[in-house]
Order: sequence, then C-alpha cells, then structure tokens
Amino acid sequence: MLELRKLVPWQLMGLIIVNVGLLRSQDTLHLNPTHCSVDLTLGLAVCNSPLDELNNQGAIKIISLRGESYELLDTPTEFALGERYRLLDKADGDLLLYFTELPMMDIYTDEVIVDEPRVLAEMALRSVDGAVIETQLGIEYKGGWTQSLEKKSFRIELWTDNVGEETAKESLLGMRSDDDWNLEAMFNEPLRLRNVTNANLWKDLHSPYYLDDEPEAKSAIALEYVELFLNDQYQGVYALSERIDRKQLQLKRPDLDRRGELYKAYSWGAPTFGSLPDFDNDSQTWEGFEYVYPSENTDWSSLYNFVDFVINGWHGDFYERWDERFHRDNALDYFIFLNAIRALDNTGKNIYIARYDVDEPYFYVPFDLDGTYGVVWNGEISNASDGILSNGFYDRLLTDCNNEGFSTELKERWAALRQDLLSNERLKERGVANHTYLSNNGIYEREQLAWPSYNYQSENVNQFTSWIDKRMEVMDNYFETLCEDVSVKDYLEKQFRLVDQGGGVFRVHHLAAEDTFSYKVYSSTSTLVLSAKNTTTLDLSHCPAGIYLLEIEQGERLEYHKLMLIK
Repeated sequence: MLELRKLVPWQLMGLIIVNVGLLRSQDTLHLNPTHCSVDLTLGLAVCNSPLDELNNQGAIKIISLRGESYELLDTPTEFALGERYRLLDKADGDLLLYFTELPMMDIYTDEVIVDEPRVLAEMALRSVDGAVIETQLGIEYKGGWTQSLEKKSFRIELWTDNVGEETAKESLLGMRSDDDWNLEAMFNEPLRLRNVTNANLWKDLHSPYYLDDEPEAKSAIALEYVELFLNDQYQGVYALSERIDRKQLQLKRPDLDRRGELYKAYSWGAPTFGSLPDFDNDSQTWEGFEYVYPSENTDWSSLYNFVDFVINGWHGDFYERWDERFHRDNALDYFIFLNAIRALDNTGKNIYIARYDVDEPYFYVPFDLDGTYGVVWNGEISNASDGILSNGFYDRLLTDCNNEGFSTELKERWAALRQDLLSNERLKERGVANHTYLSNNGIYEREQLAWPSYNYQSENVNQFTSWIDKRMEVMDNYFETLCEDVSVKDYLEKQFRLVDQGGGVFRVHHLAAEDTFSYKVYSSTSTLVLSAKNTTTLDLSHCPAGIYLLEIEQGERLEYHKLMLIK
C-alpha cells in the first residue's frame, strides 16, 4: 500500500497524541491533526474532535493546528458543533474553524478524475471516535446528467495495488464489507436529505420475501453522511453508500440449476412496459435496461418474456398468473412507496428489477430518490402534490378490484401503513431529523462556502413538511375511491389498453381485434383536442395537464378510456 503522502506529516504528529485528542499548554489548545482537515484556498478547517475532550479547559486564546498557531478571535466558554470560530494568522492567512460529528474523508490523487476509467488515489476516512481507515482506491465520476453539475458524485473501489487488479474489502462506517462504494453529491437536492431519508423508509417498509433463506439480504442500500476533502479542497457533504448488486440482494449465483438476475432501468420504454422491441444478447442494454447480473453471460430472454406478458398477456391469464412472475407484496409496497413520496423519476427508470433465482418472481429495488416530496429530478421545487404515478404494469393491476384483487389488497396495505410508517408525523420526523443533524453540524453553511451557487433556504423544511400533509390527503382520497367505477369485468370487455410513455404521449395497444378503428380525445370541457385513425401513438404533449376522455370507435362499437395528463 502507498503511504498517504500529504497526510504523513500530520499523521506523525498524530501518532504522539492519538489517544489524547488534544494537548494544552497554558492558553493554547493543540488540535489532533488526525481529526482535522484544512482547505487553505477557502480558509476553512473542519475537525471532528470529540467536544467533551475540548471543553471545560478554561480560557483558550491560541489554537495550534498542523504545526501552525492561530489566535482565536472570540474566546468561547465552550466549543459547539456547527459554530464558526475565526482563527487569525498573519503569515498563512486566517481560517474559519468548525467542529462536526460527521465522519471525514480525505482523498488525494495526482491523476485527472474522469468518467471512466478509475484513476489511482489515496484515502483516509476518520470517524469521530478516532477510528481511521487508510487505503488506496480507484476513483471515477458517476452519474449521467449530474456530471454536468459543479459538485460531482464519485464511484470508488478500494485497491491493494496501483492498477485495480486486486481489490480490498472494508466495512466503512458500519456498513457491509465491500470494495465498491458510491459517493453521492446530492447537489440537485436542496436539503441533502431526500435520498438518505427515502432509502431508510423503503428499508423499513419492505423486506425481501426470501429473508428466511438469506438473512443478509437487504431491500435497500445503506447510506452514511461524510464530509469530503479532495486534494485539500473542501467538497461539502456526501452520502457514502453501498451499491445495489447481487451481494446486497443475496441473489443466487449461477450454476446448472440456479441463477439470480439483476437489471438496471435507466430510461423509459420497456421498463415502463411501453415498448417491446427485439433484444440482442450481444448487447449489454435493451430498450431502457442495462444488464447487470449474472456477468458471465448476457441473456435477455427472461426479462423480455416478462415484459411481453405484461404488455400482451390476455386478461384472464394476466390476472390469474401475474404474481407467479412478479412478487405480490413487492408490487403492493412499491406502488405505495412510489406514490407516497411522489417519485416522478422512478416509475420506470431509477429502479432495478431483480430475481432471486430461476423461476422465482421478479421484484423492484428503487434507487436515486432525490426527486421526491415536491422536488423534481433537477432539484427545482414544484410543490406538485396531486396525481397518481403508474406504469403499464400497474395500469393493468389497478383494474383488478375483485375481493382478493390487487386494488383491494392495495387499499388494505395503505390503511395499515398509514397507522405507523406512513403517518404524516412519522414521514415528517424522518426528514426533519436528517435536516436537524446536518444543520446542527453546520453543513448548510459550509456547503455555501464550498459552492457559492448553492442557495440554502431554511423555509425549504416547511415546504417539505407541508407537502407531506397535502400529498397524504391526495393519497387518502385516491384509495378511498379506488375501484368505485372499475372492475376486472369492465376491463375484460375492452379491446384496447393505453400505456403512458411520459411527456404526454400514450401508446394505444390493440389487444385482440383486427378491425380498423378511429379515436377522438376530448378535454374536460368536452372540446375535441385530437382525432386520428389506425395509429398506435396518441400524442397529447401539446395539451395542458388535466383529465381527458378517449373515445375509440371500432365498427359499431364504442369504447371509452379516461386519461390523466401530468406535466
């Protein structure tokens, strides 16, 4: 392992005082350098030294940090988390000193970080209890659109050599032991809390159905906040996270008789059950899906057959056998989770579809949950709290209103969750607790120092909590009236099905009949807004959001569908 070049001088000093935390001579406080990082460009020092060791030491006038002495401008009676302390030094410049209880990560690299491949770097991860993990790693940017932002996310892999041929597994901050980790910048989310809050919510709301056989399986990744310095430049708060993979879900390894499956949905199309083109097993992608596991060979046939079943399966067969192909409890819980937090970007993309073993049902695993609670994917606050999110799969399931049908079970599950996990108070408590933690540690102030374009507004917390009240009212009303005017019988009689492809575009799916047909679309005021013949694409992108009525004429037969256009 390479030595951490830039940390060596301070580590040598830290070896002397590592179990002391500080030294005091008269009115001078010596901060343990193993607990502190400094950005001289910003004039910023952040330390996660235990405050109970620093306080009650009498009047402090001088701070000694990394071999430099600074005059403490205002002498506090005791140091506090998140407070700003001004340190004066005529030679090297003044510093703003903060204390935090977040773990601190320092990464150094001589290479230019790019999207691919990973480049060699060195890391020290320091917890407030004094535990330090030092290692080499490979680092690269991650994400798509988020790479255009100032503050970027990273993917890191722990290495034991200089080129990544051999990796090292470590348990970081109490999470699983692994070599592959994500550093999420959360820059497109105004409060830096939604992704962490929602991952924990999903983990509490839903457990893998095969947990008795695989007790280490998890339905969601763990995330822990850290403060990051990259080449001695402060980057702000990140979420260090596990990765969704075979190990996280404990999918079966492939052999002659067993094989789990894992696919990442990154775009609309097949993931929303809106299209079914042919697949190519020589390609790692297919119509919005990325092939993840097993890595030994690529075979899209199982997933293709499932999407085909959802899109083209005849009604009776679909309603009787869908839960042989997709796990029923997961389908119920994910629909509720998706809509409770109104995750607009997670109806088809930003989810994984997985299968524990051959012939086992598929299930959903969500990720990238920043665009929620009235915030859209790019971080803008829309405050929209109405509308029901769905996809082609749920469109079919929601028409099953029999006594033991999907919609009936959905209403029962919603009523149970509203008593506890999805009560207004519990939902608010989760987000507010994360905000309080970050605020008390001065994170928002330091984010603004590191990234001047970041505009923290405390009223965004009120937006978060008031949005929950509005959304829960919408959801309660939806489930109260669900199935009042629809049944499986009504749906069975229809020859056409609509698949919302997003952006105001719907696909008209002809289930059985071969005859020609025409359709007309009317607004809620009975104004004709569109008409066409024998086309499978219905484009309402030019129309405002609202409720529309679709009339399909086939010979002497008329069929009606209600459309909800959300923008």
